[in-house]
Amino acid sequence: MTLATIRRFGIPVVFLAGLSLAGCGSSSGSGGGATDSGGGGSDAAGSDAVGGDTSATDTSAADTATTDTAAADTGGDTGGDAEPVCTYPDEGVCDGTKVSWCSDDGPQTYDCADDSDEFAVTCGKVSDSWGYDCLVPTGEDCTFLDADDELSWSFCAGGAGAACAYGKDIEPACITGAPTCSDADIGTCKDGFAILDCSGEQAWVLDCKAMGATCKVGNDGPSCTDVPKDGACDDESAFCATGLTCTIPTDELQGTCK
Repeated sequence: MTLATIRRFGIPVVFLAGLSLAGCGSSSGSGGGATDSGGGGSDAAGSDAVGGDTSATDTSAADTATTDTAAADTGGDTGGDAEPVCTYPDEGVCDGTKVSWCSDDGPQTYDCADDSDEFAVTCGKVSDSWGYDCLVPTGEDCTFLDADDELSWSFCAGGAGAACAYGKDIEPACITGAPTCSDADIGTCKDGFAILDCSGEQAWVLDCKAMGATCKVGNDGPSCTDVPKDGACDDESAFCATGLTCTIPTDELQGTCK
């Protein structure tokens, strides 16, 4: 379990890309160097004390320093190669708003509170298969722009059945009561929801039922069709019912079925 994978999916969504987004990223070697400096200091002190040409003595001192340095370096290298120790369970742990887990680089900790200054992001269990992670509360925006400026999503509080959803007004928010999912559900319709992505049994969805629409799968993936009059539409992921037109204001990405 790695937090970068958990929290930053980097899944691009071409449609809906203009919608609101959440505010929701001393070594042993040094010790060896200090020992070498000490050896050099000893050589200089020996030369000053004799005050003459004592090349034999200097050579002996230098040899001794070299031997000491090698021993120190060996000790430093051995210590530096030690594997990082991590004792967190595979599912990770929560401590208040902080989530901790094991990675290849050893123990890692992230404070979920750093994700947003607009609402409280907590730490909790996503699912039995995923473990613990940062969770956006129900009703709050669960989308964000990742490092590549692509629209992505976060896990939601509520465990199984929680989802990051685009609902009646095609605004993103965490909901409960959605279906759990697996990779096989991505790009399909399930219980009236268009499944855009799935991870940890939680889904990123279009809530077609909330739009008063029907979920259908086409060549470009799932979408909400038959949106009724005055419903939100964008003619890319949400389509008006027959006889209605999606009226989108200038410079806007979504409109209303009229």
